[in-house]
Amino acid sequence: MNTIEKSGNLTKKGTLQKRKINTNTLEDTDDNKRQLVDKNDTSEESFQEKIDSNPQVKKHLIVSIGTQAYVALPRGPIVPDHALILTIGHHQSWISCPEYVRSEIEEYKSRLKRMYAAQDKAMVTFERNLKTQHYQLQVVPVPFSVAAEVKQVFLELSANTDFSPCELKPVPRRTELDEVCFVNFRGLTLKFFSKKCIQYKLKICRVGIPYFFVELPTGEKLFGRIPKDRISSANLQFGRIVLTDPRILNCPEKADWHDCIDEEDEETDLAKHFRKMFSPFDVNDDDNDIE
Repeated sequence: MNTIEKSGNLTKKGTLQKRKINTNTLEDTDDNKRQLVDKNDTSEESFQEKIDSNPQVKKHLIVSIGTQAYVALPRGPIVPDHALILTIGHHQSWISCPEYVRSEIEEYKSRLKRMYAAQDKAMVTFERNLKTQHYQLQVVPVPFSVAAEVKQVFLELSANTDFSPCELKPVPRRTELDEVCFVNFRGLTLKFFSKKCIQYKLKICRVGIPYFFVELPTGEKLFGRIPKDRISSANLQFGRIVLTDPRILNCPEKADWHDCIDEEDEETDLAKHFRKMFSPFDVNDDDNDIE
């Protein structure tokens, strides 16, 4: 029986409790059942149900499993080391994730960034909170040589194309999306008062509001609320369209993941290679035994 020995919750002394996951019962499913995550629930059955409840991920693509989040490869990746970070429990978006879940997501981001940097690559992440039921962060490496182009292409295509879900705007680096900030009448978020414009306090985003969010290799952030009149016309592949643009990864044929799906055995080999590559950077490596 294949098992994954998983890290559970911290005890009062700070030691990690262990749990074992039977991967033989992690069957792929289209079941749309959703469950609220219990922070203290580390049972084998609960974990399997939470994985099964997310039809976006296939078990053979799982790379690393934490306590609240896990890393997997997407179907139809843009590049071989394109990854996803997902929550184990049901959280629709970053906005709805509690702090202890966000912390683990950030830890995974940090370690993936280090892995990419060791390969002379920069990391771009984006989240599309539109027509989704489960949090999913796309993590895509780009060569350092084109990293500076990413911001401009996102801004340009978001402002000048009909398929864009919204117009993206810069937000301060250290600002959370649910943080109360000062916003001027043009919708540009600021952390300080300015005598040149009228401002008011406003949360950048709230639970239930559709949005698109990007973190750039420079640490800068781009954000846009998706208007109601764009929901039906927005291309769900917008983030991929930007990154496959000739100015960045130059592979427009991979803009739609449906057009570049590999056979399952090829996906399995790709996931094994990624696990080996990520292993030196993975805090959960000693706890994962994924076959």
